[in-house]
Amino acid sequence: MRRCRPELHEGKTRGGSGSDICLFFARGACHLGHKCNRRHRQPTEESIDVQFDCFGRQRETTEGPDQNGPGSVLFENRTIFVGEFGSDCTEDELRQEFGVFGQIVQIRFLPQKSIAFVQYNWRSSAEFVKEAMSQQVVGKSSVVSVRWAKVISKGAIT
Repeated sequence: MRRCRPELHEGKTRGGSGSDICLFFARGACHLGHKCNRRHRQPTEESIDVQFDCFGRQRETTEGPDQNGPGSVLFENRTIFVGEFGSDCTEDELRQEFGVFGQIVQIRFLPQKSIAFVQYNWRSSAEFVKEAMSQQVVGKSSVVSVRWAKVISKGAIT
């Protein structure tokens, strides 16, 4: 399984400052390298345009039933749901693995259910990590599922 390691994989591409971030770079699988027309870097600031995610995909009015698309334009969701990590996984491991992709505001860690909610400072960081960490190994052997957390009321996540 390939994984994006920003400290190793970020670099100059043909993508200029106005171009979107490469989705395949985030997934650790861009075969174009420096010839790619999109940027190979993680978000460094909040995305301004609410209509699109950091990869240039159009955001919808709803999240969708699987909570797995580019997000909703109706609210700023900066929280991702992480599920299916093993009993050997700790909150510190989650913070270490997910922290390389952006500033974490808080982690709500529920080890008895093997789930966590990770809230980022910027929506663009959450967008990036959702793609970068989906189906990756966290801890000793657990492949995690990553999707948008459901926002049920202002500030409340589930």
